Amino acid sequence: MKYLTILAVMLLLVGCGPRAGTTVASATFAKDVQPIFAQNCMPCHSGGTDAKSPYVLTKYDGVMGNGKDSVPNVIAGKPDSSLLYTMLKEGKMPPPGPLAAAKLDIVMKWISAGAKNN
Repeated sequence: MKYLTILAVMLLLVGCGPRAGTTVASATFAKDVQPIFAQNCMPCHSGGTDAKSPYVLTKYDGVMGNGKDSVPNVIAGKPDSSLLYTMLKEGKMPPPGPLAAAKLDIVMKWISAGAKNN
């Protein structure tokens, strides 16, 4: 009986843990954020000759930098003050349609954690 109780508790804990498709607790640029941009923001923000925007999302420096204006697109620690995040959150970008909530959450967590080049 004791083993059944332990087994039941273990199954309950496993069932309450992370599920496939959930967002990460703390996002990294290279592993979590950059793949989102690569999948959803190219070719418009690629920096290539066919790019439709001067705001380049292929590398960290481009993400943190500016487009044509002098307004930083990412303000570390402040997603709601970051133009990049607000454009994604409001569904203005990417043009084919808004990012999935899980992807938006990853970008928000990365910015909230300091938008590090990690």
